[in-house]
Amino acid sequence: MLVPQAEDRVARDRLGYALALMSEPLPHTTAAPGLAARSVARALWLLHTALTLFLIVGWALPWNAALWACLGVAVLMQLQWWLNANECVLTQWETRLLGRPAQREAGPDAPPEEQRFAADLIERIFRRRPSAACTDRLAYAVVWTSGSLSALRLAYA
Repeated sequence: MLVPQAEDRVARDRLGYALALMSEPLPHTTAAPGLAARSVARALWLLHTALTLFLIVGWALPWNAALWACLGVAVLMQLQWWLNANECVLTQWETRLLGRPAQREAGPDAPPEEQRFAADLIERIFRRRPSAACTDRLAYAVVWTSGSLSALRLAYA
């Protein structure tokens, strides 16, 4: 068995510290967000919407560059979900900017102030808010289907 070098242990400790910082809940602030924070949060929401729409239709676009981009977005989105306990980093940033509670509560009785992009988007379209489990399953289905279809189209192009 190889004994890890001191540099390896330091790098591993730094990575562990960085991952621990990313998973720590942010303190809730009660101050209302300013215009700049609301504007940036709105821009993040628009980016989030654009990425979601791109994943839904990107695999069907006729250009190989779009298929590669769709596959890359799907892979990166899946990786960041795994690193962020099934929550998108864009949602976390938007939550922080709007001064909402950072802790995500699971279950159908989650508080209405909870910022969940996919659930909010589904509610806007269908006028019914899905449970957190349903939202997670749907988000995974979109990402995996889009990534798989993009990869298949690239393989047989």
